[in-house]
Amino acid sequence: MRINTLLSIFLATLSTGIGVTSNPIPNASPEDPTHGSIQALSGRAVHNVDPLRPELITRSLDEDTLFSLLHARNPDPIDSEEEDHDLTITLGTRAGSTSSQTVEETSTYKLFSAAHSGMTKDGYYAFTAKYTTGTAPGDDSTEAVMAEVQKDYGFDHIVLVVGKVTETSTKKKLKRDFVAVMHHLIITTYPNTIYQKKNWSLGKTTPKIEFVKTTTAKKDSALAAKGKAYEKEHTTWEAKVNDCQTFVTYMEGYI
Repeated sequence: MRINTLLSIFLATLSTGIGVTSNPIPNASPEDPTHGSIQALSGRAVHNVDPLRPELITRSLDEDTLFSLLHARNPDPIDSEEEDHDLTITLGTRAGSTSSQTVEETSTYKLFSAAHSGMTKDGYYAFTAKYTTGTAPGDDSTEAVMAEVQKDYGFDHIVLVVGKVTETSTKKKLKRDFVAVMHHLIITTYPNTIYQKKNWSLGKTTPKIEFVKTTTAKKDSALAAKGKAYEKEHTTWEAKVNDCQTFVTYMEGYI
């Protein structure tokens, strides 16, 4: 009995000396599963106090140490949805996005992509361009003898256009273009014909564009040689034997 009495006096004195006070929780029960200790903060000190026996102070720790122990024993659960959301934002910021860029398409890209919506960056594509009014690029012939076949074909002149889709990007702008060349047969002095290759450009007359097929860089680079080979064998214009349409049909076989 004397030992228990001394211990109680000592603990009561210790509690009074460090200035910790606590009011009992009304209707608290030792069997209550929620029964636990109350943390009383005094400056930087944290004291664990039993709510049913406030005179007992089980331990005194500095705040930083206590928080470290609590985190080690019961770390905060990870919210997987928040973690995934943060990761998506981070990757989006690093990778960049065209949504914040102004997209600019050249007149050439717009013209050809209207005929084939499946054009993608670095892809090679072949088209025909049919001129139905005015004079075709590089062809100044207006010989009356050509009128009948032009009527049969439904156009005045046809060329093969092959090119590559390019994209150049800056922080503020994404520019798309279709960099192409045209291959066609022209009359120099009637009835003499030659093969001509030149960079594509949209002239005064807008032709009718029709998609032919997807091709490759290797096939594109070989077309000029095929055009030259055709020219050697076909030097005189003849309707539906050696004309702009027969030339394009020949060239289509190599794309």
